[in-house]
Amino acid sequence: MAAEAPRTPGKAASRRRALTALILGGVVCGMVGLAFAAVPLYTLFCQVTGFGGTTQVADAAPAEIGERADFPVSFFVDPDIVEDRRLDDVTTITLSYTFFARGEGVTEAALTQNATDGAPSDAAGPRPGSEFSYGG
Repeated sequence: MAAEAPRTPGKAASRRRALTALILGGVVCGMVGLAFAAVPLYTLFCQVTGFGGTTQVADAAPAEIGERADFPVSFFVDPDIVEDRRLDDVTTITLSYTFFARGEGVTEAALTQNATDGAPSDAAGPRPGSEFSYGG
């Protein structure tokens, strides 16, 4: 009985292994590249969509005005803020608020009532809240 000689991989098997190694190397390089690009890409996404609290700033006022309303808003800043040493570096106070759509019927009723008696209407529920922040 003659012993069989060990089989050596042919050229086709060698090429498949080289191609597999090349593809896996490309995947690893791509994953490393995406890991480094994740933060700038996420920042760009947030700036474009306003997602994640990123504010959007208009370059110019809109050409057409679809609605106009005057809302009385009062803000009170405690005068003792000057005496609070933890706030010595505060040089700017930013007031921010958001209006939510409550439907045309509710808006029309509130505007009509305000025009007739000058008093705000609470019949439609509480007014939208406001957000107060300060920074320096």
